[in-house]
Amino acid sequence: MEDAEEKLSSMTVAELKELAREKGISLKGIKKKREITAAILESTSSSELFNQQSAAERMTEDLDDVEESINEIMADTQEAIAIVESDRLVDEEKISEKLEDARNSMLDFNTLLQYLETLPKTFDKKDYALALYQVMAAERISERVFSGWYSWTVAWIISASEKMIEELESTGYDMKEQRHLMKIAKRAFGDGLQESMRESALALQKSVSAAFEGRMSDVDERLTMLEGEIAKISEIGANISDASQLLVSARNMLLKYDHLGAEKRIFEAESSIEMAKTERIQQINDYFPRVESLIEDGRSLGADMSEAEHLLKLARESFSREDYLMTSELLGKAEAGALEGQEEQIKKAMNLRRTQIAKATEIINYNEPFVREAVAYGLDIGQSSESIRQAKTALSRDDYVEGLRLANELKRFVAGLKPEIMEIRARRGITVPEKGICSKCGSDKLAFSDNGTGVCEACGYGFIWLRLQPIARAPAPPQSAPSSSTVPAGNTAMNTCPQCGTTLNFVEGVGMVCPNCGFTRAVTVKKKAAKKRSIFH
Repeated sequence: MEDAEEKLSSMTVAELKELAREKGISLKGIKKKREITAAILESTSSSELFNQQSAAERMTEDLDDVEESINEIMADTQEAIAIVESDRLVDEEKISEKLEDARNSMLDFNTLLQYLETLPKTFDKKDYALALYQVMAAERISERVFSGWYSWTVAWIISASEKMIEELESTGYDMKEQRHLMKIAKRAFGDGLQESMRESALALQKSVSAAFEGRMSDVDERLTMLEGEIAKISEIGANISDASQLLVSARNMLLKYDHLGAEKRIFEAESSIEMAKTERIQQINDYFPRVESLIEDGRSLGADMSEAEHLLKLARESFSREDYLMTSELLGKAEAGALEGQEEQIKKAMNLRRTQIAKATEIINYNEPFVREAVAYGLDIGQSSESIRQAKTALSRDDYVEGLRLANELKRFVAGLKPEIMEIRARRGITVPEKGICSKCGSDKLAFSDNGTGVCEACGYGFIWLRLQPIARAPAPPQSAPSSSTVPAGNTAMNTCPQCGTTLNFVEGVGMVCPNCGFTRAVTVKKKAAKKRSIFH
């Protein structure tokens, strides 16, 4: 009794209540542990209490037994599955061979057709016995043919479906459902039951076709998306020729149900599109420095570049937003604005240059005859001939600044030389003509300039009215006079002015001088000491 009381005392209230419930002891109105223990001891002997297991202990043991049984069943099941899998593999090999045989079988429709053609003729001839034989033969042949027909069609449905499943799986499609239907169809084919074969094959074909159509729809959707992408990047000036050809090829393949070929072309087109887009974006990015340079050039010419600068700023903002179409348009407008501003300034600069070149040319054309005239009179012209040459060279290079500077120097020099020239003219009785007749058109509307030139106002013919003759000088001493061999009097080429064709005159100390245009050629003069000297102007 003491052992039972001690065991009960070690139990919790909940465990005591469970024990009372199992023994059928009522604990109504009893809540305290001591009272519960007393009630249990009064109602049940200690041998009855602890010689039997509690419900919880029995349940635990039962669960252990169940788990052990389950483990044994699972082990048996795994062994059975292994056996079944082995059998299934063997069956699939046999089924594969049977499918191949069925696909390659030749169905004898010809014999059946022959019976079907001859049977009505036999019946019309009232040869009923032969007709009956032909009917029965046709029936046996038809049974054999149509039995083979079922196998043939089902074999092709299964084989084609299997290849389609493999193709779709290679592109990432989940074909578990179709794989399951494939197993059912193969099992039915292996069993040889026509109705089962037909139903399972049609279910397989329907499911695979639906998956294939879904894949085709996905490819078509992807193709359409890329066609739209090409249209977009073509607007920003990207080269899309290669990508367009690939998509056309993909579309043709899709129409032929070649989704794998279409997907390959689409993949290549995607790479081509991305490459074209990247190249065009880089081109647009490289466009910025060019426009900046044009704006800077226009600013250096004095043009107003504010509008072009504003457009360039907007282009940078659109480029940062990846709006490349807008960027391209804004850069084009900025470039056009910069070029237009430059063109306006260039026109102004060209007009200024033409004006200054014309002005310098006019100054040279007016003053050059005075230099030639001074040469004919033996006056000192200094470096004026060289200045004229340099001025003309500068103007030929469109260097109107240097040309005009040299022309003005010539003008100032001639202005200082002109009084002496006019004095010599007065002594010679040379005056500016007042009238004359044009030797070209016969007009009397001639304009005469004081530099010795003139122009016909009717036809524009220019002429020289002042024919210059060098001033006669005192004869030189005999010993200093050049010998006939040193003065090329008999050489026509040497005595003719290469500029205007007038006969040259020899002027001592100067050389051969053109009385018309002032051209001077140096000559060599021999002295008695046989020393040579060159006289250059």
